[in-house]
Amino acid sequence: MYYVNIYNSKEDKAIEYQKWLLSDEAKRLFADVEAETGWHYMETFWAIMGFGEYDVEEWWEVPDW
Repeated sequence: MYYVNIYNSKEDKAIEYQKWLLSDEAKRLFADVEAETGWHYMETFWAIMGFGEYDVEEWWEVPDW
């Protein structure tokens, strides 16, 4: 089963957030969440050219739901 967060981002913060997702800090944070919950971070997806109701989708795999 998957847990999907969908949300909109502020225009001036989207690029910063994309860069943060690739940072070591983000990787450590996701690893901590995975260790605590057993959920596995899959990917963060962005709307292309404004298509879609939301800007961002963050996917987590939830084992043994």
